[in-house]
Amino acid sequence: LDRCKNYFALDLVKSNLEKIRSQNSSEKISFIKADLDNFNPKRNQYDLIICSGSLEYTVYPEKIIEKLIKSIKLNGTLIISLPNKLSPYRNWNQYVYTNFKKLLSPFTKTDYINYKRNLFTENSIRKTVPKNTKKESIYIEYFGLKILLQPFDMIFKNIDYNILKYFNNKPFNFFLKFSSEFIIFYKKERD
Repeated sequence: LDRCKNYFALDLVKSNLEKIRSQNSSEKISFIKADLDNFNPKRNQYDLIICSGSLEYTVYPEKIIEKLIKSIKLNGTLIISLPNKLSPYRNWNQYVYTNFKKLLSPFTKTDYINYKRNLFTENSIRKTVPKNTKKESIYIEYFGLKILLQPFDMIFKNIDYNILKYFNNKPFNFFLKFSSEFIIFYKKERD
């Protein structure tokens, strides 16, 4: 907040926005209750957009990425975190473990809510970036390498953490491409 004139907090859930409002009294913050699929920002409006933990739940994620790219100013930055489709951990969670939890929910007397989640690859995201983008304008970083699958990652937290720490400390690591998430850093150099 110290480094910006305006800060926009966008969320679909009103209580999330209220929590931000209760923790920040700055008048620089504007609150936008919206669904990313229906959000229509102006062209060249923002210097920086951080989209974390939300794009995977949208109906048309590629179109949203295109919209967000258009809405950042020249020399602006777009940062997006996404779940990795190449991750065994993500695939196990999405297609096996989640269905197993759903089957058990009547017996465990827990409410089961299944949010449809899209998984992404680096290549699928690169296709949404304008074709005239310089190679240096987009950077991808993988993180959250998970070797133990659910629920074993929670049962054996220390082992899971030590495995993660070991692989993340290697300078060149083939396995990082199989991390549970990746972050896209895009700098807009052309309009």
